[in-house]
Amino acid sequence: MRIYRYIPGGKEYTGLARHLHGQWWPDGIDLGEVMRMLLPKAAPWPHEGNRYVSWSSHFALPDFPAFALNVPVMSERAAAVLTEPGLIAKAVPMTVDGRLFFAIQPQSSDAFRPALSAGLSLPGGEAFHYYKRHFDTASIAGEFFGIRPFLPFTDLYITDRLMERVRAAGLTGLEYSELVWDDGPVEPVYQPVKRAQIPRFSIRRTLEYDLIANRCALWSYDADVVEEAIYGAVEEGRISFEYVQPATRAGSRS
Repeated sequence: MRIYRYIPGGKEYTGLARHLHGQWWPDGIDLGEVMRMLLPKAAPWPHEGNRYVSWSSHFALPDFPAFALNVPVMSERAAAVLTEPGLIAKAVPMTVDGRLFFAIQPQSSDAFRPALSAGLSLPGGEAFHYYKRHFDTASIAGEFFGIRPFLPFTDLYITDRLMERVRAAGLTGLEYSELVWDDGPVEPVYQPVKRAQIPRFSIRRTLEYDLIANRCALWSYDADVVEEAIYGAVEEGRISFEYVQPATRAGSRS
């Protein structure tokens, strides 16, 4: 079995803008009580009616546009291919620039085994990013699933069953999702980037940085400590802020 880390496309495509002061995810998606407490719905809510806009009108929206690493969004075309029973648990209608899209309800799973995995840690010892992930594949629930140690700010993982359907249908936007399991751990490795050359703005930087920063904030770390940890991971080639294909660590499966 193969498992991929979900990374929605933002190199050749535009992504979705989201209001970050309060609830940014669509109504109908449940990210848990902690998220509702941390980011309550403001009034007036800027996304009333689950209406969103894209970042730029100069680029097309893919079938899986960049929005957030913990809430997938798919096009009407993708929904027609993927919403068969058992493939997508729940899809919530929303619009992007007036076009119909669907937000996907992620599932939590007990499949991840942190004791057998390896990651990067904050000064207090908390793992903020795993680069070698071990899964009990018999315990996987859902095709977009998170890992419990990082809830509610977990990145998501996709099974090969869904990825094969995506590729067969020619759906766009998942081309840079990382292979992290192939009947055993696979370690994605990026070209190390010197601090001065790390991009300060890119769609992928926004996705990666926002999720990890919010995750670390739950452990009450100062912003400068979190930034140092994240940028250190980019310098080591453990995380990328750009849409490039990784290599794999020697000794891991490919």
